[in-house]
Amino acid sequence: MLLIDILLKSLLIQQVDANDCLLLDDKGSYKFTKEGILLYQNAVKGTGYHEGFHRFTQLYLTPKQKQMLYKEVRDNFTHIDVIVNKKLVAIPIEQAEDIDIEEFLAREFAKYGLSNGQMMFGKRV
Repeated sequence: MLLIDILLKSLLIQQVDANDCLLLDDKGSYKFTKEGILLYQNAVKGTGYHEGFHRFTQLYLTPKQKQMLYKEVRDNFTHIDVIVNKKLVAIPIEQAEDIDIEEFLAREFAKYGLSNGQMMFGKRV
C-alpha cells in the first residue's frame, strides 16, 4: 500500500466527489488529487506548503528515498509532535510510525515556508 493511501485513510475524509477529489479536512480548505492540490480561500495559512510537501514526497520520492528521509528523522530526534484529538502531542520517536513522521515533516516544511527562509531545520537540507 502506498503511503499516500495510508495518509488518506488516516485522515477524516469528508467527501469524495464525482471527479475523485478528496476533501480531507473538516474546514473544506483543500483537495488533494493525483493531478494537483486545490486550496480554498479559507485554507489555514501554510496549507499550500504542507500539502506541497506531501505531493513531493509521495509522487516524486522512491520508497527507498522516503525510508531514508524517515530514518534521518528517527536518528536525529528523540520526540516529534503528532496530532491526537486535534491537538499536537509530543511522542517518543520510537513510537512514531512513518505517517507520523511524514506529517511532522509537512508541518515543519510549512513553518519553514512561512518563515521566508529564516527557519533552520536539522543539519542538512
